Amino acid sequence: MAMIAIHAMIHALALGCSNILVTPGASSDGAALVGDNDDNSRRLGAVYRAPAAHHAPGVQRDIYDFDSGELLGKVSEPSNAFNVISRGNDHGVVMSETTHGGLYNLTGGKGNILDYGNLMVETLKRAPTAREAVKIVAQLADEYGYASSMEGFSISDGTECWYMEIIGKGEYGKGLLWVALRVPDGYLTANANQARITQFLPCDDPNTCMMAADVVTFAIKHGLYDGKPTDRHFSFSDIYDPVTPTGARFCEARVWYVFQQLADPADFDAQYYLPYAQGNNLTRRMPLWVRPKAKVSRADVHRLLSSKYEGSWLDPSKDVGAGPEHSPYRWNGGSWSVDGKWYVNERVIGTPATAWHFVASVRATKEKEGKEEGKEEEGGLPKAMRAILWWGTDDHAWSPKIPLYGA
Repeated sequence: MAMIAIHAMIHALALGCSNILVTPGASSDGAALVGDNDDNSRRLGAVYRAPAAHHAPGVQRDIYDFDSGELLGKVSEPSNAFNVISRGNDHGVVMSETTHGGLYNLTGGKGNILDYGNLMVETLKRAPTAREAVKIVAQLADEYGYASSMEGFSISDGTECWYMEIIGKGEYGKGLLWVALRVPDGYLTANANQARITQFLPCDDPNTCMMAADVVTFAIKHGLYDGKPTDRHFSFSDIYDPVTPTGARFCEARVWYVFQQLADPADFDAQYYLPYAQGNNLTRRMPLWVRPKAKVSRADVHRLLSSKYEGSWLDPSKDVGAGPEHSPYRWNGGSWSVDGKWYVNERVIGTPATAWHFVASVRATKEKEGKEEGKEEEGGLPKAMRAILWWGTDDHAWSPKIPLYGA
């Protein structure tokens, strides 16, 4: 093994961020849950804050790329900016992200200003609800251009949960190609570095589906899809981020494990989908969301975001690299070849490369009919208290968690 370690060529995949999104009807206490591992150790321990503020017309702020620190340009401040702490705001909206990558030629583009991190911040500064957050993401990218690769956003305000996938237009222009689907209440979803929205047409009910007007016609125009704009076979994932054996094994396998642990067997047959998670059968695409076999608690989400495939076929503590102590720790997601054969270290969910993480508990507050606008009903939470992020730094399994409110 030592000789293999010395001579093998290691391919370290920079795959970051695992997300879990649980609707209120699927959670044990009626609060929506948003879980996020930000697996980019360059941002170790960073808590971002954008304070609430009123801005005069024309006030702008510099946009520095979240990953590289490069100055990308300026954006106008909203007249009434909400407070943002980490990934929550003072109206009870929480967003998490996972990077998919997608088609390389649709990344960046000259004059595009908003990278994914700043796009989230600017959205949270403006969005009073999850549904409005979806619209604002698209509006901001149309105005300023999108400077990053494909992303998946999990968004909740405690009432609605939306999952949104976005990719830019590269050198073809500003704006986004995107689809957002509302997760049905009573269901949960998970996402990890691989686009998961397949067929979604007709997207004609804004209560359940929203999309870019040109999401299909763009693909037809640029030779990515041979079909009609209304073709129900159109798959967002298959066109803009086609799944590969690597994408299945290192990304979708994390979703497979979350579903294996939480899903009602009527919605998810773990053995049937295992060949897909192994990267062996890419035709067995998993469902986008599932019902849980039991109501999901915040502790369940913390446990899964700390997990290393325990007890499953993918469990690294049982492979040849585990040693006599059955250690699950490896160079996470590494691959190498020996004598023409390829080998991998599994890309587990809970990794030491995590910069920071959280599980947000988001409660809805309905305004009582007849009361002054903005006043919450008796016994309800003020908007500023609705979203609490139980936040930690580094490996999810070992870090103490501190409470961060969006306010």
